[in-house]
Amino acid sequence: DNMIYKNQTVHSYKSAFLYQTVSDGIHHWRFKVIQKKRLYGIDIGICKASIMNEATEYYFTRKRENGYAYNCTNGNLYAPQINVNTSFPLNNVKCKENDVIDMFVDFEKREIKYNVNDGDVSLAFTNIAKDKYRAAVAMSNVQDKLEFLSYEQLQTVPN
Repeated sequence: DNMIYKNQTVHSYKSAFLYQTVSDGIHHWRFKVIQKKRLYGIDIGICKASIMNEATEYYFTRKRENGYAYNCTNGNLYAPQINVNTSFPLNNVKCKENDVIDMFVDFEKREIKYNVNDGDVSLAFTNIAKDKYRAAVAMSNVQDKLEFLSYEQLQTVPN
């Protein structure tokens, strides 16, 4: 069962993390929105491995220095510093049930990119901090569900 997370609390963000820690190379994760019930919705990103215990108590981007995330239901980006692409094309994309979100983390270029439903790959974050991270999700509603579809290490990020 690839269901990595089903929020167990009503109207309160909670986080979950994939097991593998990454800090170099190029990585690709794929997720599918199974059920979404609130506008605030679902964050998909990476969280510093060193703060995971603290981050599970709420949502991992509650403290912006914890990591980076794309809220796929409202298009917002969350990051520690001003290293966000202010013209991020997915700002206007409001993911819905059955949408598939790809996240590409390139530690060589220190960038994070996303796409939705195999659309254009869009640069979200630049100059990401050198650290050890885990892929992370946060959801805001007891009825939200997200499925982890796949992970792979890549040689290059698709255009």
